[in-house]
Amino acid sequence: MYLKRYKWIFLVVAMLIFFGVAFVQIHYQKKLERYQLEVFKIIVQRSVDLVSSGYFQWTELKEAIEKNDEEFIEEAFEEIKSLDPYIKEIKILNQPPDFEEEYYRVESDGERLWALFKIYDSMGEEMIADRTAYVEWNVAGILNSIGASVEFRKGGKKTFWGLEYRSKFGNKWFAVSFWSSLGGFSIILIIHSIFVRSILKFHYETEGLERMIKIIDKKDHYTALHSEYTSRIAVLLGKKLGLNKKELKELGIAGRLHDRTPTTQAIPLQGDSKWLL
Repeated sequence: MYLKRYKWIFLVVAMLIFFGVAFVQIHYQKKLERYQLEVFKIIVQRSVDLVSSGYFQWTELKEAIEKNDEEFIEEAFEEIKSLDPYIKEIKILNQPPDFEEEYYRVESDGERLWALFKIYDSMGEEMIADRTAYVEWNVAGILNSIGASVEFRKGGKKTFWGLEYRSKFGNKWFAVSFWSSLGGFSIILIIHSIFVRSILKFHYETEGLERMIKIIDKKDHYTALHSEYTSRIAVLLGKKLGLNKKELKELGIAGRLHDRTPTTQAIPLQGDSKWLL
């Protein structure tokens, strides 16, 4: 009964560990994805600030755009791209009527990311009212550069700037978590099997014999005392011989059983403490 109860407790604990490991792995992956998205945002935000303050608040570029100096504009755009290799496109557009931000606005369609910049002079006082600069980033390139496990795809989870993301692994990550946890669960079951066998062996080799001795002792007090003294003497001799604890325990049990074989204790003689052979 005890072993059955113990087995169920062990299995429940093992299942809790199994699901716990899977939960921790999935939780860690989600946390890692959030961290990667935050790193991506920092990279893009720094690039946006650099482009805005370094180029679209620059009198020479403002005047070149007003004069439609394509050569100067192209050189400036190439310089911007050399500073940030993840900028994939730069162009000048008509300013949308709803552009209310002071310097720039970051936009997305879910998987592409770009920013609209107002074009100022170096002092930030004069602005081209009807023109705006369009800059688009290679989001996949940025994600790959940081080893991200997410990708931006329409239909995914919404995040900053209107981007939508999903895990590159999809359901594969759950499968990895499941099988790795199942492997751990299998190891636990193997350990459980070995542990139970060792308990059973110990029980039948020691505790089972102890219980049998106690039952016999109740029937024959004289033999019980004789066997107890024999057992103690045997253990003392065993200690002198340098036996280990397991060997001493076995020796003690053997001492208590030495005069208790089935043939010597099958039929008691009336009025005598000896047994008929």
